[in-house]
Amino acid sequence: MPRSGSITYSVVPDEGKNLPALILLHGAGAASQQWPYRLRRLPGWQVFAPDLPGHGRSGGQAERKIEGYAARMLEWMDAIGIERAVLVGHSMGAAIALVMTLQKEEKVRGLILLGAAARFPVNPLLLEKLSIPLWAQEGVNMIVKWSFSKGADQRLRQDYFKQLIANQAGVLHNDFAACSVFDVRARLAEIRQPLWLLCGEEDVMVPLRLSQELAGAIPKAKLRLLPHCGHMFFQERAEETTAAVEEALQALGA
Repeated sequence: MPRSGSITYSVVPDEGKNLPALILLHGAGAASQQWPYRLRRLPGWQVFAPDLPGHGRSGGQAERKIEGYAARMLEWMDAIGIERAVLVGHSMGAAIALVMTLQKEEKVRGLILLGAAARFPVNPLLLEKLSIPLWAQEGVNMIVKWSFSKGADQRLRQDYFKQLIANQAGVLHNDFAACSVFDVRARLAEIRQPLWLLCGEEDVMVPLRLSQELAGAIPKAKLRLLPHCGHMFFQERAEETTAAVEEALQALGA
């Protein structure tokens, strides 16, 4: 995988300078490998999937604020020569995409957000458990429990647990703490780009009402509900999610 500074990322195809850029931004404690295979290889696009600082194969330290991640991703875009891109973000990655748009709107062609909101209330008990090493595994169990629908494949839960528990000390707590203070409701009117929201019907981590609040505040927003799946619906329904992203790209006129 190529690397720019401390950021490791995948890019498909390698030589795609004439193709429009699409960037996949993963969620809290996650990494780029979680994205469905087909989504990382969309025809007609040069798809970039970075690991955020301190996550996956990237070096450096995890940020403590969403604004910090957004600034780092904009710096990374400049460093590798991405002038403008459609941003696809899941959960914390969606928050990062929103802030990137607010920080430098000319870099963003459109937004496709999964499990997104303008604010992310975080359960105080979860934050407490993630802050104490002896309780961290209990916190990870809570995240996994709340991230999938009741009918989700058990292997998805197990793989997600392994990925989360493998994070460097403090990364998960920093990410969820950053989410807990994220709130861009007062600035949503500044977002002029078209936005497409994909939501899991059984999402517990980011309930539908929060996504509806976001969609209702942005004139060019459209919300689509995926039935019978939870916060990690892009894994539970990988093919359906990829098809929805392709449809959104057409609808965004990107």
